[in-house]
Amino acid sequence: MKYRLASAVLVLAVLFAACSQETDKQGASEKDTLKKEKKSISILCSFLPMWVFTKNVVGERKGVELHVLIPGDQGPHDYQLSPADMKKINAADLFVANGHQLEEFLTDAAREARPGLRILKAAEVAEPIYIDDMGNTMSLEAEPGSGHHDHHRHGSHDRAVNPHVFVSPYHAAKMVRKIGEELGKADPSGKEIYHDNAEAYAAKLESLARKFKEVAEKSSNTKIVTFHNAFDYLGRAAGLEIVGSIEVVPGQQPSAGELSALARKIRETGAVAVFAEPQYSPRTAKVLAQEAGVKMDFLDPAATGEMRPDYYEEVMLKNIATLDRVLPEDE
Repeated sequence: MKYRLASAVLVLAVLFAACSQETDKQGASEKDTLKKEKKSISILCSFLPMWVFTKNVVGERKGVELHVLIPGDQGPHDYQLSPADMKKINAADLFVANGHQLEEFLTDAAREARPGLRILKAAEVAEPIYIDDMGNTMSLEAEPGSGHHDHHRHGSHDRAVNPHVFVSPYHAAKMVRKIGEELGKADPSGKEIYHDNAEAYAAKLESLARKFKEVAEKSSNTKIVTFHNAFDYLGRAAGLEIVGSIEVVPGQQPSAGELSALARKIRETGAVAVFAEPQYSPRTAKVLAQEAGVKMDFLDPAATGEMRPDYYEEVMLKNIATLDRVLPEDE
């Protein structure tokens, strides 16, 4: 009897041990699943250039979901948030934005929906170019490497900052390196991958910046008029002198008097060309160029376009070719 009891106890013990092992295996399996799920991170970008920069930093890294709020064919100036956008914000681990108030309505919404969400304003790595209430350039950035920051007030108003840092490949390289740093913090196990990818892509952007500068250096006249003030950072980094813009305020056409004044300024300064942007009608630029007696062509800020990792480089190479064709060579 004692033998049977002992045998029964032994069988129960074996069964219990087997069940415990099975439970442990299931628990371990569930933990492994959770770990795998946690390896996936969600990166949200504000608009096309931020997506392109981030995509090149992410590269082929597995487990990274990359999303964009504003579609490639739309710019930050005329976009409205949708319920689907809020879902993306709620799922994000990092929000990559340009900053300098370009997409302030997006970053404000993200901060309100997710107070703890890490938001990178990549443009803040660059020396600022200030503009007045009318959008006119007030204080141009210092030369690269000077380290000068001017945050003082101008008169009775704070100076706004020109947000178009991304249009300059020289500054875009800095933005890319900063994105690499932040991705490394969000996903520490991929830190080296992000660093290496950022350095490789930044080197390509710096090569573009040198090509812009080479075109300007061999020209006898680099004075131009642009459609918006989007090219100020590019102009200062490359050595282009932008004497004015057609639309000082985006979407606001100049009056006949303002257009005549700009034509007079072109003649007085000796500017050689007026540039439209391919995203907008060139009609006003053509009228201005004809009145001033100068060439008209296109420069693309790459704020909108195709969602491809090489899109920014492609656009900037076209801009370099355009400037090389339009600007007069130094004799």
